[in-house]
Amino acid sequence: MEVGPIQWMVVPVLVLAFCTPADGAADARSADRGAPGATLKASVQQAEEGDRVALTARITSPSTARRATLMRMNVPKYFGGPSWEPAKSVKVRGRAKVRFGIVAAGPNTDRYRVSVTYAGKRAAVTSKPISVTVWRWIPLRDYEP
Repeated sequence: MEVGPIQWMVVPVLVLAFCTPADGAADARSADRGAPGATLKASVQQAEEGDRVALTARITSPSTARRATLMRMNVPKYFGGPSWEPAKSVKVRGRAKVRFGIVAAGPNTDRYRVSVTYAGKRAAVTSKPISVTVWRWIPLRDYEP
């Protein structure tokens, strides 16, 4: 029995298919485990003006992280463009979760993000911004439509 070139191509494809993981998720999880990163989560999505809100930053590689800085979006009323300004900063000290306490006081929505600096020459990692809706009471006699 003679083996043709097409039959030789089928065997390596079958061997490769059985040697790799079915979903590929295990390799992706193990590769991303040491990558630096940060996520930010708020304790509530909506708050009244003056309420305390807890923002929790989750740091993926806390052993090399040095400082976590909470940044707040500042939108000037009359002049200039929106910019991120540092609100609070803490040392990470190997903690995987860092908590920031804030008071809801922005106009309609407050936007926050966290920036984490790492040891060595790594660049700072910034999380995606989150929004907290701020509700306020306005007396009806002061209301002007």
